[in-house]
Amino acid sequence: MDKENISLKELFSQFLSVEKEHGFFDREMHGLAYWEIIRYDAFYHIMIAMRVTDKLPGVKRSLLNYFRILFNNIFYILFRNPFFYRRRKNIFFGTGRRAKREDGLYWDIYLDEIIEKLNADYLLIENMNFEGRHLVPAKTSNIAYSDAIYLAVLLISYLIKLFNPPDKKQLSDLSHEFCQAFKVDKDLTPVFNSKLCYFRAELFVLHWYIWLKKPKNILMINAPNRKALILACRRYGVKTFEFQHGTITPFHVGYSFNKSDQQIGPDYLFTYGEYWKRNIQLPAYPFIIQNFGYPTIEKSFKKYRNRQKKNRFLFVTQPFCTDFLAGFARELSSLHPSQFDIIIKLHPSEYGDYEKIQAKYGTQITIVGPGSDIYELLAESKWAAGVSSTALQEAIKLGCLTYVIQHPTWEYLEDLVDTGIAQLVKQPADIHPVDDLSGYNADSIGNFIFEDGWKDKLNHLRQLLD
Repeated sequence: MDKENISLKELFSQFLSVEKEHGFFDREMHGLAYWEIIRYDAFYHIMIAMRVTDKLPGVKRSLLNYFRILFNNIFYILFRNPFFYRRRKNIFFGTGRRAKREDGLYWDIYLDEIIEKLNADYLLIENMNFEGRHLVPAKTSNIAYSDAIYLAVLLISYLIKLFNPPDKKQLSDLSHEFCQAFKVDKDLTPVFNSKLCYFRAELFVLHWYIWLKKPKNILMINAPNRKALILACRRYGVKTFEFQHGTITPFHVGYSFNKSDQQIGPDYLFTYGEYWKRNIQLPAYPFIIQNFGYPTIEKSFKKYRNRQKKNRFLFVTQPFCTDFLAGFARELSSLHPSQFDIIIKLHPSEYGDYEKIQAKYGTQITIVGPGSDIYELLAESKWAAGVSSTALQEAIKLGCLTYVIQHPTWEYLEDLVDTGIAQLVKQPADIHPVDDLSGYNADSIGNFIFEDGWKDKLNHLRQLLD
């Protein structure tokens, strides 16, 4: 395939074919079927090699930055250590994504609403946020931080590299076989080696944690990145639940597999709404999928739904496309001078670079970052645009006319385009904003994507947890 022209959709289809034809899911090492562990990294490196994207997901940190984080969080390692807390029936694993509300507390945007209303015995174990911090004061009462767990994982992974590393020849052969299938001259052996050492260390630590604390239920955000936790829970018969936290698509490597290939997944997945079940190819592993809703957006929708729409065009970024969107926004502004305000809302993982991005683009367009409320911005904007951010689906819920810009990974939102819910555009000249939003039925469309009434489903969740 031509590297210059291949789309995400075409590349992922080829990826599924390659892993099936080569039997990658059958490969084992140290008693572990390891392809599912490394396929996420394998796919994203191929995405870069095939020029589908130019940036790996996640936040890159320097060694100095890691030491700063360790120093800042030494208190939490000593006094918020999950191993020091008493046993709990239900343990939540969160992401660290929090937003400050009127009460002055930082609420976990995915879990705190559920925890507050569930009224169950629980502990929340929280990861650091994108900036390597824990936001306090937190709304969550019973909270521990995962810093100690993952410090132990990091140290043990180095010991595994030194004394019991993966079979490098097997990984080298796999890397060669995989890359050759895409006609890419690349060696992924070091990537695979580091990933497997880290995973084995994580599995070891979490096995001990689950054995020691004996929870009945584990409730998590982002199951594709918690495969070690899921395997540890399976070993001890602990039920696992995932709450959807972002876009699930047929091209998301964490969720889409050839039939019966996937082996590691939660027992239950609670989705935002019927859209995700009916129009998206969900994972292949045998689990139960149920609509649940998204408490944060339901609360925000009720709070802001009567806000007056402003002549505002809101762009929502992702780390790999911020420069592209800034250029797009500037050109759109020149095509429609004084017709509307343009605001660029940064992705939370970019907040650490806010001042640098502000200095680069802020004289031409408005950049907003830390402290901004995405839902308030959407509720007050007539139009929203981006590439593949979940914020575009949230924009639909909050009544924005929504544009998907044709840029690498836009296919994540292909279904919204195919059904006419959003409009696909290639260049700024393709956008012709209209002022009249009266014919736009945001309520019915938005409820299809983000189902209301999550509180009515709590009794069912309590039954599952008993």
